[in-house]
Amino acid sequence: MYDYEWDRLRTWLDQYGAIKDGIKSAEEITRINLSGNALKTLPENFGLLTKLLVLNLSNNKLSILPQSMKNLSHLSNLDIRRNSFEVLPKA
Repeated sequence: MYDYEWDRLRTWLDQYGAIKDGIKSAEEITRINLSGNALKTLPENFGLLTKLLVLNLSNNKLSILPQSMKNLSHLSNLDIRRNSFEVLPKA
């Protein structure tokens, strides 16, 4: 079955070189490094990465995180240093 939201997120992650070739589903991804990409926002469907353990968002221009990040229940290491956060999602 085709998953349009996953395809959109995979394309977005791929443009930043954040995932390896051959990843077939969001559940395969446990680590992502998006540091130093001058990101201002993350896609709302970022919460599809439910098996994510480590996420590096340092050195960007983020000021808010998508509400869907609350779905990342396995996330144990989040680096958000050197950004411009105004609001973080409620747990």
